[in-house]
Amino acid sequence: MNSLLTFLQEGSSPSEFILLISGFILFLFALVLITIRVLKDKSWKALLLLLPFAISMMGFSHFQKMSFIKDMVVLERLSNKAEQGEKLTAQEKEESKSIVFSAQGRVLRNEDRIILARAYINQNELSRAKQVVEQIEDTSFTEDKKKLSERIKIRNDIKNYENIKPGELSNKDAQQFKNMFNKKMMTVSDIQEASIVQERIQKMNDSVKR
Repeated sequence: MNSLLTFLQEGSSPSEFILLISGFILFLFALVLITIRVLKDKSWKALLLLLPFAISMMGFSHFQKMSFIKDMVVLERLSNKAEQGEKLTAQEKEESKSIVFSAQGRVLRNEDRIILARAYINQNELSRAKQVVEQIEDTSFTEDKKKLSERIKIRNDIKNYENIKPGELSNKDAQQFKNMFNKKMMTVSDIQEASIVQERIQKMNDSVKR
């Protein structure tokens, strides 16, 4: 019973889940009333109107769930593209943010949490990414959780180095900057981010020398 409820909840918001359950109860209630009316040889045709209403309640909830599952496939594709170092168009960035926003408040599978965390990291929403990663409890996703946690740490380190002021690091430090990271855990986009900061430090140091 618990596994069935979990399956029904996954991908749905609380309001959509309530709508689904309410529609199902209404459907059963209508069938019971119609059966009783038929057995008592009383008018029952008016009660038929309850059936399509109940079905539409369940159908709307299911449609929203299927739409969200489709959106997560799109979000994963956009995350793959971003992590491979390809630039997202303005429309793709907006679409990614819209899907991420729609995921808030929904009951997520661990697979969805991984996709969502990746999107947050790519958008540099690191605190939100960390919260999502911490919600992954299934031991079969330990390796994915480890990689995401390492990527969050890498991005945080990059962020800290972005605030370095001119002259605070030598060019030698700047050249060694990327070596502090676990390359196995980095995506192409992570390495690009690190390279941008490395170049920025070197440029600042060169300007100070002049």
